[in-house]
Amino acid sequence: MNEWKKTFLFKGNNLYYNRIQYNNPTERAVEVSIGFNFLADVKKSDRVLEVGNVLSYYENLLSERVGVINRKILDKFEIDIGVDNEDLMNLPSEEKYDAIVSVSTVEHIGQGVDPSGAYGESTDGRDLEASLKAIAKIYDLLAVEGKALI
Repeated sequence: MNEWKKTFLFKGNNLYYNRIQYNNPTERAVEVSIGFNFLADVKKSDRVLEVGNVLSYYENLLSERVGVINRKILDKFEIDIGVDNEDLMNLPSEEKYDAIVSVSTVEHIGQGVDPSGAYGESTDGRDLEASLKAIAKIYDLLAVEGKALI
């Protein structure tokens, strides 16, 4: 029988599996750690954008370990302190960011999402290219030499 390991290897780094219970059914075990690792490595952190309010649920427990930096958090529907309720696709392209992180979000953009929790699973009004448009928008919002983690 294999023993549960506390870390996983990602791009040469040993990262801890996220074991915080909040909304952690599967992929969040690795996504959250990868997201914080990305933010911790941001060299130029004047303008950082998070698309989708995900990491804030974990940062109080992890921020001392990974040195979380301030960022603009954008989420169309989720109302919370420090979250701007804007649609990514409506952000002005003149606004540029040094780093953009988006965890489990772009696949929901433009998918007929409503705040009831459907998260784009409905096929009514679905734009099959919306996720690609969202990725293109993220890269359009990056400053020269900016980095994104999607």
